[in-house]
Amino acid sequence: MLDNQGTAMATSTTAITTLQAVKRYLRLTTTSDDRLLVELLDSATNRIEAFCQRSFVTKSYKSFVNGSGTGTLSLPNYPVTAIRRLGWSRKNAITISATTSSDLRATAEVQDDSIVLKRWDSAGTEVATTLTFASYLTTSLMATQITATTGWTATADATVMCDELMRQGGQDAITTDAKVFYINSTDGEYRVDEDSGRIDLLGSQSEALWYPSDPNAVSFPRGSHNIYVDYDAGYGQTSVPKALQEIAWELVATAYHGGKHDPTIASESLDGYSYSTRNAMELRTDQMTRMAPYRRNAE
Repeated sequence: MLDNQGTAMATSTTAITTLQAVKRYLRLTTTSDDRLLVELLDSATNRIEAFCQRSFVTKSYKSFVNGSGTGTLSLPNYPVTAIRRLGWSRKNAITISATTSSDLRATAEVQDDSIVLKRWDSAGTEVATTLTFASYLTTSLMATQITATTGWTATADATVMCDELMRQGGQDAITTDAKVFYINSTDGEYRVDEDSGRIDLLGSQSEALWYPSDPNAVSFPRGSHNIYVDYDAGYGQTSVPKALQEIAWELVATAYHGGKHDPTIASESLDGYSYSTRNAMELRTDQMTRMAPYRRNAE
């Protein structure tokens, strides 16, 4: 976005209100403080979202959430605008093996955005290779690159996106094959309450589709981060509830005007005049009360 002079304007697509709205609140028409205001707005957004335990502006999530053991699952971010994939059945994606017989140890680890291969040679020297999901989008491409890495070989047992792989600690790949898993999409039917982020399983024609180890259970299996959900959630920036936008304006205004005082001074008084300062982004009791309806309940 450019201003009237053709200069790139400061902006934030993740803040819960716009720079223009903040400037209207502050009755500012110049652009000289725009970058400062955006930084303050991002800080206010972080404080509000930390209190509410959720994000508000629309974004995409590829998340592993806790299975409830019931027919209901609550997503941490809402309102939900799309669900592309939901599942919990673990299936093998890649088989990885170390090929240097003199190595003392070799492990394969799945991190949030990469597979990390580690070998320790006969002298105990570590050789680590990081292969990112961004560079190798599918498990087929990843397996090919692992095989092209000195000391390793791999086979893709299924072709899926690498960012669907389960996060796993370093597995032994020298005395046995290391198995990398992904979550298969459920064949069951479900209903989504978009506003609350609640997912309810519906009856299936074949209950065996629901939970492989218990064909009589129509429920999400209980577990820690064992349900994979690929979804979109949040509001358009201008559609975030007004109560939250107003609190962001207030926090930014306090910080902006407070910058005119010495932030190292907690309070001062002179000839009957007194002034006290506080953390500019500290939430007041009335602000927390106004945000309470938008706060996510702890699981």
